[in-house]
Amino acid sequence: MEVEAALIMFKRSLSKNGLRYTTVMSDGDSRTMHSLKEEGVYGFVPIEKKDCINHVCKRMHTALRNVREQKKAQGVTLGGRGKLTDQKIRRISSYYGYALRSHAHDVPAMQKAVQATLRHMATTDGAPDHSLCLMVPARGASSTALLPTGRRPLHTKTLCRTQFAPHWSPSLIA
Repeated sequence: MEVEAALIMFKRSLSKNGLRYTTVMSDGDSRTMHSLKEEGVYGFVPIEKKDCINHVCKRMHTALRNVREQKKAQGVTLGGRGKLTDQKIRRISSYYGYALRSHAHDVPAMQKAVQATLRHMATTDGAPDHSLCLMVPARGASSTALLPTGRRPLHTKTLCRTQFAPHWSPSLIA
């Protein structure tokens, strides 16, 4: 239904409204975009796909749950107290969304912010890793520094134990 509606809209846009749609805001479903490209609605004019940030965050949430379940099936427990719980998955997804939204027009900065977020969440006082944290702007701050010079953040509890960090790097950050 969604695919057919998009094809009808795109095909009649030139004759009815005198314009071409060049960008599609998508929820991650590639069938519509695939059909539009396959149909060649505007011939030589390319159509660009943009994903909704909320759906990207939802996919991150799903990916984290899937990693936890896959590792559980392999005998590695990532869930439970002090580990990757549903509440922590929601928090990671929320921070991930903030990193995407706050750097919407600067892709390299967005990538660094996402990496900083994930790295920071695996940090402990015993094994601190704040190498990218200063690249993430604080809410309402005019500069990119999160902390005054020389001050270190304290982690009485780590958000996710460092044993989880190797599991997210290849599949979630890339």
